[in-house]
Amino acid sequence: MKNRIDIQDRSKAILPWVYDSNTGCLVFQDNGYEVPLLEMTDSARVLDWVIQISKKVWADDAVIAGLVVGIDRFLNLQGTLCSAGVSKKISNNEIRVVLGFPQKGEH
Repeated sequence: MKNRIDIQDRSKAILPWVYDSNTGCLVFQDNGYEVPLLEMTDSARVLDWVIQISKKVWADDAVIAGLVVGIDRFLNLQGTLCSAGVSKKISNNEIRVVLGFPQKGEH
């Protein structure tokens, strides 16, 4: 995974979602619903979250699109989890580094 990049750059164009740098979650602005990026360790988990959100009564096309763009902006999906149609895994620690959190075990 690439090193951490500017959170502000990644936060553009993911409305109606915002990134909470304290929790590592994408948060839906209208109701506070949280999607934890730290759990996105493989493509199945990403797809599960996208489908879960798509089933919500409040999830219109803009909500789903913003979520997909947001996850991709922060985790670079094609490069880290599903390039060339091959499912990959990344560790929680790799995600923590990209999001700017200390790795587990660090103080």
